[in-house]
Amino acid sequence: MNNKKYLKINEFAKLCHTTKDTLLHYDQKDLLKPEYTAENKYRYYSIEQFFKYNLIALLKGTESTLEEIKEALNAREPERLLNLIEERMEQLKNEQKEIAKRISMFSTLAALSKKALTQEYDTLFFEKINEETIYLSPIRTAEDINQMKTYTLCLSDFLLDYINHEHTPVLPLGMLVTKRDIAKQRFTVNYFFSKTSEHEKAQVKIIKKGRYACWLHKGKMDSQEQACHTFLDILKKQGYSLKSDLFLFDQMNYLIDATNEELIINYAIKIGKKKQQGN
Repeated sequence: MNNKKYLKINEFAKLCHTTKDTLLHYDQKDLLKPEYTAENKYRYYSIEQFFKYNLIALLKGTESTLEEIKEALNAREPERLLNLIEERMEQLKNEQKEIAKRISMFSTLAALSKKALTQEYDTLFFEKINEETIYLSPIRTAEDINQMKTYTLCLSDFLLDYINHEHTPVLPLGMLVTKRDIAKQRFTVNYFFSKTSEHEKAQVKIIKKGRYACWLHKGKMDSQEQACHTFLDILKKQGYSLKSDLFLFDQMNYLIDATNEELIINYAIKIGKKKQQGN
């Protein structure tokens, strides 16, 4: 052995945060052989081999097979190794995007659940809502939404439409009653919606930034219409002008036992300044 610094297999395994068995396996596969093997069969590794092990571990962590890694390392063609690294880097970027989507979904789900569990029901409150783009999906007929069973079928159609266009709906889901129907005092749910900015063929609508009056109600479908009328009547009596469609945000209903046929809905409508009350 020359004067170069070598590490015993146990020392090298510790440096690489791996096991002796893994290094022996890589040796058998001709993937990472010791730089020096003594007459007594003791294996010794150089410090420089740490970087090769680290590259192998990185590639293996992206689901590259040991054979793929071995071929790329032993090809003596830097371009081949570079291609494998770039392929795995692109794969990691795509995985990163998916993880970011899941984090966003969980964050929204947690916020919806917290509101549903802590906000008082059937009480007027106000929220500032930032501008958002939503994707609208028409409901087949107004009557479909009045019963839990047909409501579920309508929701399934809505989600299937997303799947057919290779997109995932973004929480929160919701329903919409148009400003025209509100003026006629009709509780007609015309659309399902989800937040989106990707669907090329979407029928889109902007939820404008501003101050919204809100009303959280828990109950069966037949009680939702009465809750809507109560909410809007209170706003009118207090002199608020209504400036938008009515948005019905679904609150954690995917976490509730559907057998009780109850929904938690957060009603939200943009409001203007209070009208001057007559003397």
